[in-house]
Amino acid sequence: MKKLLFLGFILIIPFSVLGCASPQAEHDNGLIIMTPMINREYGIRGIEPNGMAGLLYFSQESVPVTMDVLYPVLMEQTGLEEFPQPYDRLSGTAFTWDLYTVETIIPDSGLEMVRIDIALAERDITTYLVAMLTFPDDYNNHARMYETIFTHAVYALAPLQ
Repeated sequence: MKKLLFLGFILIIPFSVLGCASPQAEHDNGLIIMTPMINREYGIRGIEPNGMAGLLYFSQESVPVTMDVLYPVLMEQTGLEEFPQPYDRLSGTAFTWDLYTVETIIPDSGLEMVRIDIALAERDITTYLVAMLTFPDDYNNHARMYETIFTHAVYALAPLQ
């Protein structure tokens, strides 16, 4: 098993997932399954993908710090020398999100180059984050599917209150 540390949480990725050549998100009916998600620990609700074999990592979190405090943590964990500028903004149900994409080798993960899509929004000294990791080739071969998963999850994420 490989482990990734992301915002203080360990994600365990089975080798079978790491070796997967193509995602299997589309089921027999051609639909991507997104299921409701409530995380009381983070105080958030939204939707998340169900049964994504090619998805290395998917997370929705709230962190009790500002984005300025979070940027250096994300840079260290992803091996970036500087945090990129957002490529776009998305207005969701509760937040206006800054959207970022990077390709990097995550230090000490044992993974090759990965693509990371990150959405960040801030409210009341709390940063809300949606992160999705894929292999670049998988993303490029299934871009519409991954874009659908990421943008829908970002749009739907909201505080529980």
